[in-house]
Amino acid sequence: MNNTIWTKDFIVTTVANFLIYLVYYFLIAIIAMHAIQVFHTTESNAGLATGLFILGGLAARLISGRIIQNVGHKKMLIVGLVIYLLTSLLYFLASNLAALLIVRFLHGYGFGMCATATGTIAAELLPPHRRGEGIAYYGLSITLAAALGPFAGVYLNQHSSFNVILMCCSSLTVLCLIVSLFVKLPGFKKNMAPETVKNAPALKPKASIHDFIEKRALPISIVTLFILFAYSSIIAFMTNFAQSTGISSLVSASSVFFLVYALFVLLSRPITGRLFDKYGENLLIYPSIVLFTVGLLLLGFAASGFVMLCSAALIGFGYGTFFSSANAVAIKVSPKGRIHLATSTYFSFVDLGAGIGPFVLGIIVMATGFRELYVIMAGLVLCCLVPYYFLHGRYAKRPAPATPVISR
Repeated sequence: MNNTIWTKDFIVTTVANFLIYLVYYFLIAIIAMHAIQVFHTTESNAGLATGLFILGGLAARLISGRIIQNVGHKKMLIVGLVIYLLTSLLYFLASNLAALLIVRFLHGYGFGMCATATGTIAAELLPPHRRGEGIAYYGLSITLAAALGPFAGVYLNQHSSFNVILMCCSSLTVLCLIVSLFVKLPGFKKNMAPETVKNAPALKPKASIHDFIEKRALPISIVTLFILFAYSSIIAFMTNFAQSTGISSLVSASSVFFLVYALFVLLSRPITGRLFDKYGENLLIYPSIVLFTVGLLLLGFAASGFVMLCSAALIGFGYGTFFSSANAVAIKVSPKGRIHLATSTYFSFVDLGAGIGPFVLGIIVMATGFRELYVIMAGLVLCCLVPYYFLHGRYAKRPAPATPVISR
């Protein structure tokens, strides 16, 4: 029995996932601002430019969860990356808002295929009794991308052109495609699909909801939808919020907000991953929701750069811990032969929350203002304690002690 997390293939898969998400975050931090400045549209339509990418990813994940067992993990990853690359080039041709929205959806579709493949591969490569810890480490690839992508995107947007950003994104996608060619999947037939999936019952000619959704992953995924809905307010509007205040220290702090966020996720992730495997998810998820709530409140009331960066730290601890823990829960409660569907189900709800959020919140922010928006989102996150308890928390059990493993 394998007891190792950091295998070569897990590292390569994690690096590939980092590059996929880096392109995603590179654009998502500045696309709303680009739409407003270039096409002179409203905050709501600008939010739609953000959200359509994620909804494209949702569409891909719903389909990918079913077809991955036929075409295989690696093939889906490569095909998805080709689509991801080709659609990133289409941005150069988007000369109006309608064209931009179409490209955003198609680009998101490629993203959804890639991210579903890497997430499933990573989960399959991890030893089951260390899966919480392993997914926590794997999630750092998303965390680092969430820190470096917006920082680089905002910096380049201020000092160069949108076309330079597009060239960077295309180059990163090419690099990811090259890296992904080195992924080898031990125990996977011809590097295609895992034996556990190959031995699963064949798909029925007539598709059912069971072929697309893993029902055991639904409870935690539903809670995650609302958490991501709230988190999308940070991704889509945090930079706009800082600029709207006219407070120079907030504008300066906004450029490093995600770096601070990532630093505190990095500091917490090795500890939280081990705690998950040893004591179970409740020890982490309840406090993480509370910390995320406090972080949003601080952001809403921030009048200085220091307070804004304190909110980034709390959000890093809170949201970062919840996200990786919930991902591990979705996989933990699902049968091994349906890990691919559990991953697809979980991230479909992630994408749904993050996709509809910017558009809906864009309408809210026009009626209330940015500060009020973050206070409302803090209330929403705090309320998630209730559905989490009833949908999953009260059923969660403390893990049994792991049987010692002798490496051979």
